[in-house]
Amino acid sequence: MFRSNSNENMQDYYQNIEVILSSNSQKFEDKKIDHTLNDEKEVYYHVQQVTNFNTLVQQFIVIALAAIICIFGMYTLHAKNLFSVILILLYSVLNLASFGMQYLAFRELSDRISSGLKVLKYDVNLKKKKENFVYNDSQNSIQLQNLSFKYSNKKKVFSNLSGSFPKAKMSAIIGENGRGKSTLLKIIMNFYPLRYGTIIFPYKDPLIVYIPQNAPLFNRSIYENISYPGKKISVDFIMKLVTEIGLDSLIKSKKDLKNKKPGDFKNSISGGERQKILFLRAIVSKPDILLLDEITSNLDEKTVTLLYRLIRKYLKNTTIIGITHRQEELKYYDYIFRL
Repeated sequence: MFRSNSNENMQDYYQNIEVILSSNSQKFEDKKIDHTLNDEKEVYYHVQQVTNFNTLVQQFIVIALAAIICIFGMYTLHAKNLFSVILILLYSVLNLASFGMQYLAFRELSDRISSGLKVLKYDVNLKKKKENFVYNDSQNSIQLQNLSFKYSNKKKVFSNLSGSFPKAKMSAIIGENGRGKSTLLKIIMNFYPLRYGTIIFPYKDPLIVYIPQNAPLFNRSIYENISYPGKKISVDFIMKLVTEIGLDSLIKSKKDLKNKKPGDFKNSISGGERQKILFLRAIVSKPDILLLDEITSNLDEKTVTLLYRLIRKYLKNTTIIGITHRQEELKYYDYIFRL
């Protein structure tokens, strides 16, 4: 039985919209959706053509049988029984007409789906304008200048916020709940539009990777999740990272890595395991800026220590901005930014 992947792809898209926007991978996702839709269109057309052909053959067989019965009845049956035979023939002809209606209905539905997708503009680039962003690689820090932000419900988050995050260093954002820590990260990654103030980046065109606290995984292989979006990363290198971060009890072989999706494992992937997979994505991406939104919340102390050790090992030149509520984690950061 044919199974459609379109719904899964669209669900993946909107569940991971923050990741897609932060990694500038809209075009990658658009191509994937286009490929899926084109494949399924061809399959549906083929299935419908086979179905229509079989229906057509069946209808002609019924008509032929009805004609034989009619001819046979003209010579062997009484006239009063001939009327029933004629009704059978007429019924068959009417069913043949319904075949044409069914075919036209299918083509109309297909055209409406295509038109609907165009109206929805599912492949429109969602990236927002960066009118308040300045890129200057001669700078030595990310600079926030008089940022003000409020949600559409008029709730003000912060006003005239200024500060800096040193380049290639680790900065922790701390503060009470509701002060806008996560909002600030989403403004930096351009998920929320900045209307007031300026952010100066010490890069010409920075690659920003954002890892939220409860980010879902794509419904794709673990390899595709780690190498997202479509990077050609050595399987051996990823398996080395899998062992280093302690995921080898889950991902036991290259076959598991390349073929298994998150839902294919015997036991459900835990929140901590999901965070480790997302962190490996950050390592192989080698971003200029890495934004961590409380990613250690589901990890034990031993794993937290391991995670920061891997950051120092693999992301020496990355500017890292992390949100944490754990006082004991601040020792891993070079600078503290209080909101």
